[in-house]
Amino acid sequence: MKAVALAGTTITASARVRAAIPTRTSDLWALFEDVLTHLFSPEELAQVSSLCVSGRAPTLVGIRADEDDGPVRGWQNSSMRENERFSMDSIVRTLASDDRSLYNACRFFVNPHEFLTYRLTGVIRSSTPSELYHPWGGYMTEAARRIKDARIDPAKVAPPVVVGSLIGTVSKKAADELGLDPSTRVAMGGWDFMTDLLGSGIITPGELLIRAGTSLAVDALWSRPVEASGFSSVPHFIRGLFVVGRVLANLQSQPVDARVEGHETAHEFRHDGQSMNRIAEAIASLTNVIGEPSVVACSGMNMLDGSLCLTLSQILRREVELVANPVPEARGAAIVGSIASGVTPTYEEHVSMIRSERKKIRLE
Repeated sequence: MKAVALAGTTITASARVRAAIPTRTSDLWALFEDVLTHLFSPEELAQVSSLCVSGRAPTLVGIRADEDDGPVRGWQNSSMRENERFSMDSIVRTLASDDRSLYNACRFFVNPHEFLTYRLTGVIRSSTPSELYHPWGGYMTEAARRIKDARIDPAKVAPPVVVGSLIGTVSKKAADELGLDPSTRVAMGGWDFMTDLLGSGIITPGELLIRAGTSLAVDALWSRPVEASGFSSVPHFIRGLFVVGRVLANLQSQPVDARVEGHETAHEFRHDGQSMNRIAEAIASLTNVIGEPSVVACSGMNMLDGSLCLTLSQILRREVELVANPVPEARGAAIVGSIASGVTPTYEEHVSMIRSERKKIRLE
């Protein structure tokens, strides 16, 4: 779990905490509490004005009707076949078959960031871009897509709210548990790849981001949905923008003991020729549809030493930019919370700061 504290557009603290991947909601909440103690002193916590949580999907969190501990299932569960971990449909089926009584006892199924938002406010909502593009014609909401793909009982889908919406203030229970001021506002976050783009300073159509964290992925922004082989195309939560993306590899299986800014890295990307070719081929495929990217940037814990960017510069024969902050997806979530709460006025203000921090790399 990663976190960033902002004062205006400036990062005042960041944290990255490794822990056993939670399988119960109590463990997920405890991990959230832990990362806040790494980020703030008790005195600083009481001064926080807004919070926003982003998360990875698909991971399914069950909120039980009796409010006892619920399940957390998804990409991290070793008991599931790898090709099933990224399908909400498979996750629901597995949970239902493993423990039908637990499935029946859950009144809502949400993603982790939606669960933490619920624990902070007492308000249950699912997050959605304004509309989710349906490639077979028309548009459908994220809640409708979740019902269709996961075959969840519609009554178990929380009411949707657009990413970046202000949910309310923290509940008295959450304020007391965490040491927050009761007036602390909470905004609905989105998915990690979208906040990663924002936290890396990518908000203009034609810009492209290569992400190397727990997975290796290529994402570009465009002004409309596009059809490109192997790429998905979904609306960004910033109105008028679409994310065109492809996950190239899963990087979870390469643990190391390296440390960055006092926080352990989860893994190291040993960039072999095959991985480089995957990136180059993906960018070439995308270029055929949207043209030459105006910016190629790199983010994630596995980019920090700059060697991957240098290699990419050589292969792509162009300048690439290295995102300075090691946890841009957390920065993106903090920006969403800041904008939603009225602390700062525009995304462009934050992006201007981020772009000034990016390191330009080119192999001469």
